[in-house]
Amino acid sequence: MYSGIRKPSELLTPGVLAGLLARTLLRPGVNRAAVLRTALSEAREQPGTRRDLRRQRAPRP
Repeated sequence: MYSGIRKPSELLTPGVLAGLLARTLLRPGVNRAAVLRTALSEAREQPGTRRDLRRQRAPRP
C-alpha cells in the first residue's frame, strides 16, 4: 500500500475491515461502545470520501 503497488481499496476490503473490527471487539478491556461509535462514524463518512476521491482522480475537461 505505501509503496504504491496496491491501492488501499484492494487491501482494506469490507470483509477485511469487518474481521479487524470483530477482533478488536473481542479483545479484553476494549471500550466496545467507543469502538462501535468510531466504526459507525467512519462507515457513514466513507461514501462521501469515496466520491471525493473519484472526483480528484477524474480527468478535468
